[in-house]
Amino acid sequence: MDRRKFLGTLTTAAVGGLSATQTAVAADTQLEPGTWYDATVTDVTDGDTIDVTLDSDGTEYEIRVLGLDTPETRRNGRYESVPEWEGIEDDKYLSKWGENASDYAKNEFPDGTSVKIAVDEQEAEMDPFGRLLAYIKYDKNGDGSMDTLYNRDIIEQGYARVYGSSLTKHDDFWSAEATAQSNGVGVWGRSDPANTSEVDDDPVSEVFFPNVSSVRTDTGGLADSRAPVSAPSGSTQSLDGGYSYSGDIPLVGVDESVNTAMVGGLFISEEHDASGQHFVFLTNLIDSLSSKSGQVLIDGGHHQFNADYALSNEDAVNYQRYLEGQGIAFEQVNTFDGAGDNALSTARAIVVTSPYDAFTTAEKDALGTFVSNGGAVILMGSAKSSATARSNLDDVASSLGSDLRLNDDQVFNGSGDSNFQTQNIDTANFSLWSSYT
Repeated sequence: MDRRKFLGTLTTAAVGGLSATQTAVAADTQLEPGTWYDATVTDVTDGDTIDVTLDSDGTEYEIRVLGLDTPETRRNGRYESVPEWEGIEDDKYLSKWGENASDYAKNEFPDGTSVKIAVDEQEAEMDPFGRLLAYIKYDKNGDGSMDTLYNRDIIEQGYARVYGSSLTKHDDFWSAEATAQSNGVGVWGRSDPANTSEVDDDPVSEVFFPNVSSVRTDTGGLADSRAPVSAPSGSTQSLDGGYSYSGDIPLVGVDESVNTAMVGGLFISEEHDASGQHFVFLTNLIDSLSSKSGQVLIDGGHHQFNADYALSNEDAVNYQRYLEGQGIAFEQVNTFDGAGDNALSTARAIVVTSPYDAFTTAEKDALGTFVSNGGAVILMGSAKSSATARSNLDDVASSLGSDLRLNDDQVFNGSGDSNFQTQNIDTANFSLWSSYT
């Protein structure tokens, strides 16, 4: 199984309905989110897979340790996705550290070790393979206190990276990873993002769009002068109450007054390994709207992970690797009120894909402040977006003072395909087409 698809099964999200990650009480096990349950370790498979038995009733669980990913061991090395590991380009090196992570877990949890386990209210409790997605606490120092959270500890020790889901503790775990990486701890000893090989930085001649909707304004059609990319000649719309275009169908809209763009398709999704210079285009677009330097963030705090109409950074690792080659970090952030290395203030731009959960007033205010300080906001929709997610994305645009909206339609090229490349780019009004460096 492809590694990205495998990780995509770790949580679930539903289009237009209540997702497993939004269930208040774990439906399959009746484990209460946030409640710690005593358990005993019975086996360790590798650094992120541990078997336990509940002390209360003997229920057995195979736990997929929540919120992180260790490198694949040599046996499963074919599933490794090297671009997920920032600044590392050697799959054999990662396999070695997969073995090291496995050894670390087996040393920490010999059979019979007493632990406490808990599930997260923002995550599915079980993956499709029947494994419990859980936190594990244990007595690391032998002083009788169960106060070490293994999920964070293994990240701190440099055996694991954070994966980008809606995890409650995501930003805290990210901070632990950032510290380990900056100190060259564990697997990060060979991480060198500054010297990552440059990839795919060609001049823009065509842009790929998957499952694409067009872009409109709150009052109707988008002016051609605000659309850097449109659908190819002969394209059509399948409307669901949206605005009908008689000429070019815009797939990207720009609102320079509030440093904001709306993109009608998820062209940085690694699900679509298509030709085109969409990475270059997006990065040029970001810099044209932003007056800031720094990293590019992607919002993952509104149940975007594993939704087929949205993205977390797990779903965009090829764009991460492209940016890395340009000397730009790409990180996920789940909250907008944090400080430190993944705060909004550190970024030149944030990408927001269709959010299942509506943004709070405080979150919208934080984005507004970010824009006022020169940051750019890239809103990305999809023809697959549910009515709720589409409305939530439009609400973010409105809160920023932008008239851009995701149209209620799906666009097809002349061959009837909604996944297509387009060379219909506006070189007269926009300077977004050169190589980034």
